[in-house]
Amino acid sequence: MSISKLVVLAPAKINIHLVVGERKGNGLHEIFSLFQKISLYDIVFIEVMKDNPRIQFSCSIQELESENIVLKAVRKYLEGRKSGEGLRIRLLKGIPVGAGLGGGSSDAAAVLHAMSIMLGDNNKNSEKELKRMREIALEVGSDVTFFLDGYAASVTGTGEIVREIEARGDYWVIVVYPGFGISTAAAYGWLDRSRQKGGMKKKSSFGKEIVEKEIVNKYNNLNPDKWDFSNSFEEVVLSRYPVIARLKKDLKESGAQFSMLSGSGSSVFGVFGEKKVASGAFSYLKKNYKFVKLCKPLAGATGSILELN
Repeated sequence: MSISKLVVLAPAKINIHLVVGERKGNGLHEIFSLFQKISLYDIVFIEVMKDNPRIQFSCSIQELESENIVLKAVRKYLEGRKSGEGLRIRLLKGIPVGAGLGGGSSDAAAVLHAMSIMLGDNNKNSEKELKRMREIALEVGSDVTFFLDGYAASVTGTGEIVREIEARGDYWVIVVYPGFGISTAAAYGWLDRSRQKGGMKKKSSFGKEIVEKEIVNKYNNLNPDKWDFSNSFEEVVLSRYPVIARLKKDLKESGAQFSMLSGSGSSVFGVFGEKKVASGAFSYLKKNYKFVKLCKPLAGATGSILELN
């Protein structure tokens, strides 16, 4: 029996480690990062419309651009199809826009999964279908590839090389969004200009295999209070937004064993080893910031994201 409606949970991610290399000739930057999915979600409602080839899209917030990454993924997937189906997509945002949490990329991956189930070939897990989804993911946005599979990964290249790693589930995460987004393109521009002025130390060895193994080993085996991970964007972002620097300080003072900017911002996350401490920090931070979420890293059986409607 064919499936005509799905509800898809699209999880956020945090960057536990993020080093940005120099800008390449194609305008993109090489990166090395550790991505971890967390239990903060957008919800995507998707329905196939028979004999109506239109794409109807609506979102719970106004900030989303009309030509967004979800619609790009939909159009790419439907390209060349002759069956005449259309799609009705409703996106309920729980992940802030411009927060460094990968909400748009996760939404695009969720819609690709849903379309594969509802409109794909007879073997939804065929190599042909999986290859097609990955090709579309790369075309519409580099982070989309990560969201197609797994819960944690080392990510290299310009974001297209994703190596799944075993995800940890033995800590708690508090995510705080300061109430405004930061453009990823702008953050890369700040980083490039700072480096041109000699204001930041260049890091050239992050892509070496030995460094990747070392970082993954630290993630797997060290307690969060021993993590020494970094984010290349922190210096240029925190210098422009003192509230984010204060937010990071507040997380540490409320008991976080590790705290860092996620992606290019604007969200900051704290990692807690004990639920009691995390709960106390959550209550404290809620008094000072409007958007505070207590989450778990997705690992093991917690990462099932598809639910039939």
